[in-house]
Amino acid sequence: MIIDEGTSALDTQTSYEIENMILKLDNVTRIVITHKFNPGILKGYDQIIVMNNGVIAESGNYDELIARGELFYSMVKIFNEAV
Repeated sequence: MIIDEGTSALDTQTSYEIENMILKLDNVTRIVITHKFNPGILKGYDQIIVMNNGVIAESGNYDELIARGELFYSMVKIFNEAV
């Protein structure tokens, strides 16, 4: 299943509910492209690939990326300060 910004036009709560349903699907490989940085959702993904100018900047699970303190960490921090 490939979802490219599938919840971009939805409010935060509806987006959260839909992504949780996607995460609960069994035996499905999911590729989800998003600009949302909700830790409650992102922690559910096995792998996060962070792109910067069309190039993979870093990858790992949520906790690994936060611990590195690099690009993903900065994006999550900025997003959470704006909310």
